[in-house]
Amino acid sequence: MAVASFRVASFLRTCRGLPRLPGTGVRAGCAPSTIFRLSLLSPSSSTSPSCISAFSSTSRSAVGPCTFCRCFSSAAGASQEPTMAPKTLEGRYAYALFRVAKKKNALDKVYEDLEAVRSGLESSSEFRLFVETPAVSSHQKLDVLNQLTVRYKLDALTGNLLTTLLENKRLPLLAKVVEAFDELYRKEKGELKCVVTSAAPLSPQQQSEVLAALKKRAGGQAKKLLVDYVVNPQLMGGLVVRLGEQVLDFSVASRLERLQAQLLAPL
Repeated sequence: MAVASFRVASFLRTCRGLPRLPGTGVRAGCAPSTIFRLSLLSPSSSTSPSCISAFSSTSRSAVGPCTFCRCFSSAAGASQEPTMAPKTLEGRYAYALFRVAKKKNALDKVYEDLEAVRSGLESSSEFRLFVETPAVSSHQKLDVLNQLTVRYKLDALTGNLLTTLLENKRLPLLAKVVEAFDELYRKEKGELKCVVTSAAPLSPQQQSEVLAALKKRAGGQAKKLLVDYVVNPQLMGGLVVRLGEQVLDFSVASRLERLQAQLLAPL
C-alpha cells in the first residue's frame, strides 16, 4: 500500500508569519488568516448522531467546540468488544478508533492516515515539537490540525482523533496511539511484526533459518510475519527477538549481565 507522507515544508507554510519558539525552528502557532472548518453536522442539527465518549472525556476542554462532528454513534458503541482490553491510555484511544473505523469500513484509510502521521513525526523534529510542546496554545494547535486534515485529505475519524487528543491534553501521546493502532491493524490483517536484533548483520542463510524458527514459534498466531533485521554491536553476540509482544533475549550481553548478577548475589 502506498503511504502518503507529510510534506514538512508545506506544513510549515501554514505557520508562516509568526515568531519562532526560542532555540527551535518551529513557529509559535498558526497564522490567523484562513481557518479551514468542516461542519459535517451542525451541533444543533436534529440529525446529529448521539455521540459516545469513545475518545473524549466527559468534560469539554477550553479549546471550544470541535470543528469536526463526533462520528462515534451509539451503534458503534454496540459493536463487538475487542478480544483484549486495552491496558494503557494510548491503547484505549487506539481501540476506540479501531472499533469505529472497522464499523465504518474505514480501517485501511485510517491506517494510511496514521502512517502519514508517523512519517511526519519521525522525519520532522519541527512537527514532533509542535505536537509535544505546551508552548503552542491549544487554539493555535487546533487551527493547524484542522488545516492539516483538510490539506492532506485525512479521514474524518483521523481528524477526530487528533482534535480529541488535543482537547483532552493528550496530544503528546500521538506517536504511542499510532503504534497501538498499528498493532491492532496488523492483528486484524493476520500479520505479526517481528524485530530481530543481532550484533552483526545476518547472512541470507542465517535470515532464512531465523525466519523458519520464527514461523514455528508463532504457530497459528499470524498468516504473515513481517520481519525487520536490526544491528546493535552492544549485544556482543547472539540475538534479541521481539515477536509481537514477546521479547526473547539470547544475546551474549544479557548472559553476561545474568552471570554478573549471580556472582554479586550474597552466598
